[in-house]
Amino acid sequence: MVAAMICLMYFGRQLFLSRWTVPVLAIGLFGGICNTSYVMGTIEGEVMRTTLLLYMSPLWTILLARWLLHEPLNLKGVGVVTLSLCGAMLILWPWGAGTTGFGPGDVWGVIAGISFATYNVLIRRHLEIPIALKTFVVMFGTALVALAAMLLVDGHPMHKITSFSGAIILSIGLMLVLNVSMQQYGLERLSAVRASVIMMSELVFATLFAWWWAHEVPGLRELMGGMFIVVAGLLSSLIVPPSAMSQQHNLPK
Repeated sequence: MVAAMICLMYFGRQLFLSRWTVPVLAIGLFGGICNTSYVMGTIEGEVMRTTLLLYMSPLWTILLARWLLHEPLNLKGVGVVTLSLCGAMLILWPWGAGTTGFGPGDVWGVIAGISFATYNVLIRRHLEIPIALKTFVVMFGTALVALAAMLLVDGHPMHKITSFSGAIILSIGLMLVLNVSMQQYGLERLSAVRASVIMMSELVFATLFAWWWAHEVPGLRELMGGMFIVVAGLLSSLIVPPSAMSQQHNLPK
């Protein structure tokens, strides 16, 4: 909600002059589900596993494009699906005694990945929507979905906000606005390959900070599964549908 208020103060005029269409509301809904599910996954599970499952989004993107946009599933698409599923099996399947199987955090990670893929498809498809409006609806949608998650999943009332926690909330709000704005700006203007490679770097940073701050040590299964998922993501970036090519040519500089 803090991030939405920051957007409202900074982009106020643009937001009031924009058209609120069904795609705008859909972007806000799926962006909110993605952000909330990712946070819930890191709370209920492990940061690295949740991030890896989030970046299974190329699998869901290809399936959604096949279903909703009627794009053909070629050999590269089959390879992405296969590699993503192999990576997920390596990470989630309880291969032996002492290994961690599919847990609540993983469920949230899968939901985050599916909603992230849907969100990306909508962003790519509706380049005519201003970045300011998309950023605001994602922040406001995240606030609404998070409130529903607090009431339905957590069931506990909000804790008292102190000066310390208030400063953290304000900082996270500012970072969210910057993150979503820059992400959408990059998705609209970078080539698919460059955008994919840059966004995949989040896996490296998530692993380092999870090891440094949360004392999470990735095992061989997580590393191998992550390698499969990263390769699938890079392979998916080479699949550029004709519709995306025509949209990129019409995009203002």
